[in-house]
Amino acid sequence: MIRPVFYMLAIMLLLVGCATETNTNVQYYLLDNATSMPVHEDLAQRSTTVVVETIELADYLKHAGLSMQLDEHQVYYSKQHFWAQPLQASIQNALIKDLNKNSNTTSFYTPKQVNSSQTDLTLSVKINHFLPTNKSKVVLVGQYWLYNDHHQKDLTPSMYHFKFELPLAKNGYGHAVGKLRNLVEDLSKDIINNMENVKN
Repeated sequence: MIRPVFYMLAIMLLLVGCATETNTNVQYYLLDNATSMPVHEDLAQRSTTVVVETIELADYLKHAGLSMQLDEHQVYYSKQHFWAQPLQASIQNALIKDLNKNSNTTSFYTPKQVNSSQTDLTLSVKINHFLPTNKSKVVLVGQYWLYNDHHQKDLTPSMYHFKFELPLAKNGYGHAVGKLRNLVEDLSKDIINNMENVKN
């Protein structure tokens, strides 16, 4: 009687051990390249100052695991591939970096970096989709607003919708993250092009 109980206990412990075994193949991704941090020494001399508010993300993008759109209504979250830092902050930092790189006349800052009374314009960004899809592409979809926070109350005229896509040439999240990073730069160029309409 003791032997069957011992065998049963050993099997249960083995099953519990298998179920709780940690996955050692977990990988973390940075949206931006940590080694490329350009210094723009002329930021203080630029004629226009813009504060970039915290990026508003769709709720499903706040998950730490990288996501993929499987079909029109289904999203998959990876259990092995994660963002190394919150995506909200990563996109804001990458966008400000690209905006400062692609503009010669405007400097861009986070709200903590500049006094709001000294800014000429405010940039607000809402992102609805930012992920790879099962159709071998990455997408970035959302809206942004450029407005003078001191004068403009009706933000509707300053709202711009955007949708950017890039094809994926390889499998794997690493390649997809690199392409997503390229989409952020595409967004920065679109913002700079539309900024002149708001400033005038």
